[in-house]
Amino acid sequence: MHKLSCKVQNYAWGKVGYNSVIAQLLSHTSESHIHEKHDETEDQIVRVAMSNNNESCCPSSQQPQQEQCNKINNDNNINSNHHMDDISHVPFAELWMGTHSCGPSSIVINTNNPMATTTIDDATLIHNNNNNNNNNHSSPSHTSSSSDVKLMPLKDYIGHDLPFLFKILSVNQALSIQAHPNNTLAKQLHRDHPHHYRDGNHKPELCCALTPFEAMCAFRPLHETVNFVKCVPEFRNLFPSQLLRETEDDESSYRCLSKDKKKEKLKALFSAYICADESLVREQLQTLVKRLSNQSEKRSPEEELLLRLNRDYPGDIGCFAVYFFERFDATAR
Repeated sequence: MHKLSCKVQNYAWGKVGYNSVIAQLLSHTSESHIHEKHDETEDQIVRVAMSNNNESCCPSSQQPQQEQCNKINNDNNINSNHHMDDISHVPFAELWMGTHSCGPSSIVINTNNPMATTTIDDATLIHNNNNNNNNNHSSPSHTSSSSDVKLMPLKDYIGHDLPFLFKILSVNQALSIQAHPNNTLAKQLHRDHPHHYRDGNHKPELCCALTPFEAMCAFRPLHETVNFVKCVPEFRNLFPSQLLRETEDDESSYRCLSKDKKKEKLKALFSAYICADESLVREQLQTLVKRLSNQSEKRSPEEELLLRLNRDYPGDIGCFAVYFFERFDATAR
């Protein structure tokens, strides 16, 4: 068994310092790399992960777009540049294990005993591998000097790319809306737009909650979204009048539609929503937030969630996504 040297992604939405389970894990596996004083005070799937003590393990085949990949490599080199001497203000968003080009893992190999699990401090690894920006975990079974250790890309070690990317996520605030293609569409997008869709794999995700975890995943039943269109005036105002006239049927009629018809109507609603004029969205969201904040009766779960999202991303069109997507809570067991 070999130790993996893994990549940490320090996206701004990650939990900060030792509030992040990723930093806590790193503190146990490479103690020389983290020196913060503990006494200081301090998701075809559509997914939105939200804040509230959220950590999860997520095996995913998701590949960032090229522009995002470049930003990762340019902006997230805290592992080697800062040596993690003080992490009190550092966000720890994701820990990656895999062969993804934006953060590939490496095998830590003991050259004197290639079959042994290797333990060495991160400072030595960084010194010996100046061009390697990966983070590193420890294992207690074998200790080596710096001359005994080298890093081999995981892809080279196993001879091929992995079709999945294993991540630990530590979420402090909502992630962006993500649309994951199925297998057929993934191959088409990769063929037609390889710079944006870097592989031909589909993008399923499996999530295992390490702490209480809250997310929105997949579309609600059509009749629920249509009901929100009818009952929430600010949401209704985002849609053109012709489309609104087509939603006047009662709930039972939507339940009886064929699967293809439901998909067609949902596509029309979501397309109109996501393409709505930005100024109109901000205006209607501001009106809705003001109304909900002042209402005396108890707010619904969707209303509470919309207010939370607006606090993180004021005026963002994604706040209205609560009326389209299913919400679920996952609790670590």
